[in-house]
Amino acid sequence: GYVAFSQEFAKAASFSLEEAFKATTDPASSELTERAKRAQNDVGIGLELPLSGKTFAGVRVSDTLTRYRRASLAALLDRDEVLAGLRGGYVLTAKTRTYAFARYASVAYVTNLSNESSGLLAGAGLQGEITKRITGTLELGSMSRHYTRTVSGGTRDTTAPRYDVALTWEGPRDWKVRVNGERGFSDSVFNRFFVTSALGGNVSKPLGKHAKVAVLGSWGLDQYPDLNPEFARKRHDTNIQVGVRLTFVVNERHSIAGSYLYRSRDSNLDTYDFQDGVGGISYDLTL
Repeated sequence: GYVAFSQEFAKAASFSLEEAFKATTDPASSELTERAKRAQNDVGIGLELPLSGKTFAGVRVSDTLTRYRRASLAALLDRDEVLAGLRGGYVLTAKTRTYAFARYASVAYVTNLSNESSGLLAGAGLQGEITKRITGTLELGSMSRHYTRTVSGGTRDTTAPRYDVALTWEGPRDWKVRVNGERGFSDSVFNRFFVTSALGGNVSKPLGKHAKVAVLGSWGLDQYPDLNPEFARKRHDTNIQVGVRLTFVVNERHSIAGSYLYRSRDSNLDTYDFQDGVGGISYDLTL
């Protein structure tokens, strides 16, 4: 389920509150060779206020609770992640603004206490209408992580460049291209963590008045910083995904979609190579 509340006040002040729960599986980019079932609950609250002239400042706090169904994974990965951030910026135009940000991150584990950590994300971003046809968000900066406990052979402190991109180009004849990418830390059962770098996107176009087709693809690189005692080499994986989605709009409230996603992982440790395909049919109802 998903519940959201937002309110805009006079002089461009705004407040937001969101809560989302989902019984789901790990995404296709997961380091595991299967999509492990888990429950996830997200809560977020934010406030943004205008300052003098065209400047603004905001604060946001979010909490993500993750629980796995399988006991062996729950012992390793059940956790609570808190993100608290500040940002301030300048309004360039009515539809575009730039900003600097700093976000503190904390990860607390239920049983795997050796993986508890804290960190900092900092950088600058551009948001809104980039050009007449391109809209979205672009963030560049750095990320750091510190583990509260020392583990033999495990990295305790690390810093790396970070990016987060989500852009949409709306072309002639209803063509639409979305590009997204992210570089970040991911919690792991193989190492303490790995650094994941990903870039993907999709191209979509309506087929008449009642149908739309979209083709998607992505590339990702997962880099593990430490040796696992079971292997002689540090692990790194290359992930590829290609898919297609066809949507039929019955009317303003009802739509049906069919999709297929192929994914593969090429690892320098052959044990973690795999290929699979996932197809599905969904029905959407707008109340």
